[in-house]
Amino acid sequence: MLGCLFSTVVIILVIFALIFLVPGIALGFLEFIAFIAGSIVVGLVLIFALLWSLVALLLSIIIWPFSSKSSCQKPKPPLRGGCFNKFILSRQSCI
Repeated sequence: MLGCLFSTVVIILVIFALIFLVPGIALGFLEFIAFIAGSIVVGLVLIFALLWSLVALLLSIIIWPFSSKSSCQKPKPPLRGGCFNKFILSRQSCI
């Protein structure tokens, strides 16, 4: 009698454990998959940002010598006329 009651309690506990434990394991596994997928996405974003910055750096290194030639040209003279332009050129107020 006691053995039958014990086995019944064990079976009920096993059923309850399966009801609550299996979804927990499944959710834990899904969380693990989500963590791995999130890590992959974050890693890809970081790799893309690093590559983008390297491409920008290489382009600036390649383009910089060509852009420096234009800065060696003589600057254009400022526009003549106008009180404001005369004020900037002479740093005196014009009346």
